[in-house]
Amino acid sequence: MADNTKVQHYLLVMHGDVEPELLGPFGTESSRTDRARLHREEHGDEDGLYRVNATGTVDVDSYTGRELEPTDESERVAMGLDPIPDDTPSLDPPWWEAR
Repeated sequence: MADNTKVQHYLLVMHGDVEPELLGPFGTESSRTDRARLHREEHGDEDGLYRVNATGTVDVDSYTGRELEPTDESERVAMGLDPIPDDTPSLDPPWWEAR
């Protein structure tokens, strides 16, 4: 049985390698590549450019740094992270000024 799943060609632009933008779908891989080249011409190499091939819907979004930070010690443990040891040096004042 032949696989008739149609692949959609997208271009994922990571503006400043931070903020994602999904462009497409493009009709062919070469049209996606042409768009990537145009983006590089217009914006230089500041942005990351990635191919995305999908057979379903694609949604891309970024996390804020705050969303990924554990809010307290119990959340750190629940996330599978080691608890912060009590002897962890403080960075305020910076350790290099504390000597």
